[in-house]
Amino acid sequence: MGLPQYEAANPGDSYGEHEAGHDVSEQHHARAYSGGRRRGVRTRFYCRGRCQLIDVSDEDVVFAEKTAGGRFLLYCSTDKPAGYPIDFYSVMVDFGGDALAITVRLDTDSGPDGCWGAFDLLQVILKLNLREGLKRPSAEAGEVEQHVRAALDIEGKRIGRTVDLDRVEFEEDDEGLGYLYAVAPDPRDESLWLLDNPSDPNGEGISGEQILLIVSRIFRSASRLLPPGPASHAIGQVKREVRKALEAEVRRVKSLPASSSDHGSMGN
Repeated sequence: MGLPQYEAANPGDSYGEHEAGHDVSEQHHARAYSGGRRRGVRTRFYCRGRCQLIDVSDEDVVFAEKTAGGRFLLYCSTDKPAGYPIDFYSVMVDFGGDALAITVRLDTDSGPDGCWGAFDLLQVILKLNLREGLKRPSAEAGEVEQHVRAALDIEGKRIGRTVDLDRVEFEEDDEGLGYLYAVAPDPRDESLWLLDNPSDPNGEGISGEQILLIVSRIFRSASRLLPPGPASHAIGQVKREVRKALEAEVRRVKSLPASSSDHGSMGN
């Protein structure tokens, strides 16, 4: 079977969603910062490595897709553990000025420590959405909340967890630049640099839409790879709720009046 085809992973490039089945004739490149904080040190695109900048080979890219606004996501199988219940282990995310890599897992029982789990990412989305609803209330924001809560309820019953937004810590950067981060629940993973103003097309940070795309891809992949049974049935239900939340988030962002800010994360 052929490999996914995509363009050079530079900010501003146009990405579509590509499944395996296309030939690739050359290696392309992508860049990453160490986690969510701009420390000025490039990182190797390798799980949680923090070494030299290297290329991302076509062989490692499982999927490529983009947001409605054109920001890309590359799903990669680099160093994926054996028997992993999803197709990818890490995601290269366009945050507006460059890209960062995060490792992900379905849940705590299906992946190594130090990865962002789907349930934790959904909690980040819920807290970010509640924050957005206070600043920019809309019917679409209410839809996002409704479907994310439904997804958390179903997934929480499957893995034995309940929603606890007190465990979702948001903090601003310590340099006074106005950047917003979601602190990783596992100190071995990196915090997420969040886009706190989705109406700014040039804002820097990971958008709610991008996080929902990642979570949607996690559950889509798991529902296809896991054997039939109660777990896969529940995952299929979560997948549908996340998809509805994603559709509502896309409509919400499109309805926002365009704005800009110096750093893209704290503007109104």
